[in-house]
Amino acid sequence: MKAKAMIMNLAVFFLIFGVLSVPARAGNNDALKEALQAKYGLTKVSWDKVRVTDPGPVYVLRAEGVNADRATDMTMLVNKVVNGRVQQPKGFGASMFSKQTTKQFKPGDRLYLTKIDVKDEGLLLCFISTETADYSEKGSTKQTRYRAVLGFEIPKNAMEASQVDEIKKVIDPVVQLETDAQAANTKTVELGQTPDQVKSAVGAPDKIIKLGAKEVYVYKDMKVVFLDGKVSDVQ
Repeated sequence: MKAKAMIMNLAVFFLIFGVLSVPARAGNNDALKEALQAKYGLTKVSWDKVRVTDPGPVYVLRAEGVNADRATDMTMLVNKVVNGRVQQPKGFGASMFSKQTTKQFKPGDRLYLTKIDVKDEGLLLCFISTETADYSEKGSTKQTRYRAVLGFEIPKNAMEASQVDEIKKVIDPVVQLETDAQAANTKTVELGQTPDQVKSAVGAPDKIIKLGAKEVYVYKDMKVVFLDGKVSDVQ
């Protein structure tokens, strides 16, 4: 039985990594990998896959359907991403995601990026949860992190170190740097904006005060003053 289990584990390992590990264009792949690591940054974890020894940037998951297993598991399948959507595994692959310990990450979950691997057909990004979780094993409580591997299909003409910004556009709809997500959600009011632009940025005001050519939008935490239909002051 042990021999059979070992053969099964090896089969799953090659199913996950074998197809995605055909060596080619090694020089270009290495250059792209270095460029991506420089842009994104990696988190280092200890041998137990739980303790973070050198935390890198935090990422926020945006997509649904990302399956994850305990970081200590020897085998796991790749969550394949095509056109910004995570494809659910089918057939034999689906059976491997039926482990009792498998869970799904949810949009908004915070993750660390621990590994980037570049293949001719795309990228493999390995993420672990920023938070640990308790689980019970043989009567004792242990801690684990959950890990998910995302496989992105990238057009061949973009698989160059000079195309990192284009590759980022493929990755961002699925998982995004937390700092980028926060910047995108930041709402600002600027001088010269119209009332419609202000409402689009920060919503409808609680009150509007009209004083001839001057108009004041009153919010809970600020007042926006318009003069002749343009923002002239924010108080």
